[in-house]
Amino acid sequence: MEVWMPFQYWTLWMSKRHTITLHHVITVYKDMIDQLDGVMRALGQKMTQWKEDLYFTVKFARQKLFN
Repeated sequence: MEVWMPFQYWTLWMSKRHTITLHHVITVYKDMIDQLDGVMRALGQKMTQWKEDLYFTVKFARQKLFN
């Protein structure tokens, strides 16, 4: 659940705004990418199956941010 906390925060934050400017979007993307990178670093060498699954899920989510 901690992996997705920034996503929940930013989703709620953006939903309360009337307008979103580019500098807000860049901040949100940077924070989300930093979060995913941190999780991937933490899970990179783990051998437990659920941690490997989570690693590949986070990797896929990071790819989606760039597409």
